[in-house]
Amino acid sequence: MTGRAARPNGGETVEQIAGLAIAGFVRAGLYAHQAGEVNAYLLGLVGARALIVEARQLDQLQPHLAGIETLEHVIVYGDKDAHGLLSYEQLLGGAAATDPAVELAPDDVHVIRSRRVRRGDPRASTTPSRDGWRSATSTAG
Repeated sequence: MTGRAARPNGGETVEQIAGLAIAGFVRAGLYAHQAGEVNAYLLGLVGARALIVEARQLDQLQPHLAGIETLEHVIVYGDKDAHGLLSYEQLLGGAAATDPAVELAPDDVHVIRSRRVRRGDPRASTTPSRDGWRSATSTAG
């Protein structure tokens, strides 16, 4: 499970979406307009093991990351200084150029989307990898 703190779409967005899908990882998008506490809650809700975050968003999230028990890796992009964390640019530069040929089952989760609710905490819905938009979504959390 990988969480990604949103920013205006750019070249990295396409790289990250494609790379995560090819590798068989689940993508759970976060939103820059949400407070760091809310995004940290969403990371914990989905059991995120890695976070890909733009350097500009790191300050609002970093105070909350220690409370996410499942989080193992924080990958920073958009800044030459990765703030002592993993550098997206360095990881991408050292990545293999071959398809890892990951096998996915039709009901494997591909994307988790969060949505706002009027009262209470945000909710998340899942999309299976091969059914895509045709499938019904289920609520997690």
